[in-house]
Amino acid sequence: MTPARRHVLAGFRRTLLAVGVLGLILLALSSQDSASNAVQSPSE
Repeated sequence: MTPARRHVLAGFRRTLLAVGVLGLILLALSSQDSASNAVQSPSE
């Protein structure tokens, strides 16, 4: 493997990691919102 290719793979892996973390955060926020909405709706 050439150093350039390894560098590209490292950057790609870092990008995938960042996307995965962002996705998890968005999922956590959306599930939190739906949970709070479910809690609020019966009280109305």
